[in-house]
Amino acid sequence: LGSVDKARSWPNPANPTLGQPIIFQNLPGDPSMTIDIYTLDMKKVKSLYNGNGITASAFGNSAQWDGKNDAGEFVASGVYLYIVKSQFGTTVKRITLIK
Repeated sequence: LGSVDKARSWPNPANPTLGQPIIFQNLPGDPSMTIDIYTLDMKKVKSLYNGNGITASAFGNSAQWDGKNDAGEFVASGVYLYIVKSQFGTTVKRITLIK
């Protein structure tokens, strides 16, 4: 898998306070890939990378987010942007969180 354009999150909308993490799928097989999650006004709430939310394998990467910020607190309900960056490119997508 080499394209970041096929990346998607599930479920969307998501309610991580119920114990179900947000899953990022169709990620490129790049161990240096990162996913940064931002509010709509571009305040970073979480960074995921290999070994911290992202699991790399020869078949591609998968990622999970528990809906918490870097301080370990659940983020507010709303729309968030996630930016997938890898050697294969960069893409920006949206996810909605509800409580």
